[in-house]
Amino acid sequence: MSKFTSKHWIALGLTLLATVLLFFAPKMGKLTMPKMVKASTQTFDVDKFSDSVKTKLDIKTQALILNQEQIISSTSDINAKQHAFDSLSSIWQINKVALLAAYAKVQKAKSISNDKEFADAGQACYMTSRFVSPNQQMFLMTNAIECFNSALNKDTANVNYKTSLGICYVEGSQDPMKGIMLLRSVVAADSTNIKAQ
Repeated sequence: MSKFTSKHWIALGLTLLATVLLFFAPKMGKLTMPKMVKASTQTFDVDKFSDSVKTKLDIKTQALILNQEQIISSTSDINAKQHAFDSLSSIWQINKVALLAAYAKVQKAKSISNDKEFADAGQACYMTSRFVSPNQQMFLMTNAIECFNSALNKDTANVNYKTSLGICYVEGSQDPMKGIMLLRSVVAADSTNIKAQ
């Protein structure tokens, strides 16, 4: 028969102590699954947002914005309208309101209806969506998807438009499989496309 050494007594004591502590430890209630937080169902009103931001700007900047908006709404000259949209986007960018700068690009793209303008506006919305609140993000991603769809409709062979649209569907829509299928079609045609991979 083997002798109990001090190591054995220590191990036995620790085991007994752990058993007593576990028995007398406070019992936890029934474990439940955490509730999923529903996405905000509030829609983002860009006009209200724009009006609230304008009131916080100085009078000179407000006048510049109003002037550009009046040119956009009153002129039929495409070049003047393009310039006004560009100026408006720049004013918003300078004043650190990237959402409205991106939205001005969306409005410009819709008025010109050019694939490069749609792609530029889509990219601006996509990039800005990373730095805003969830309901603003949904608004921007919806605009990005719309812009990339329009760009792709005008140039169906453009792989960059298809890839960007796929990424937007995956990251910012209720139908990510649509984006995955677009990205898979790009990769099937060119497996070296890093952006699609």
